[in-house]
Amino acid sequence: MQNECLSHYVETFQSWCDKHVALVDKVKHSETEACGICYDDMGPYRKLESIRAPCCQNGWFHRSYVAQFAQSARYFFNCPLCNKDDFSLQIHQRGIYIPEN
Repeated sequence: MQNECLSHYVETFQSWCDKHVALVDKVKHSETEACGICYDDMGPYRKLESIRAPCCQNGWFHRSYVAQFAQSARYFFNCPLCNKDDFSLQIHQRGIYIPEN
């Protein structure tokens, strides 16, 4: 984690270093755009730490806050902005573990 790797917590549990991760957002957030959970500025774009909501066009989150939200919401983990449940399916691919029960 200190070296910014990405680990999947589904299927084969693969991990990638930051140079080989396949995540590339087509749109990057501005430094002053607010996180949808903590409402602080997102700061500089970092591909592993900046998570874009797949269901909401302008929804950006800090990875650490999405991880905390997943731990507390567990089974009921949905998009914090629009409450869609397909959010959890794509967040698994961003290295966020969601407890099942």
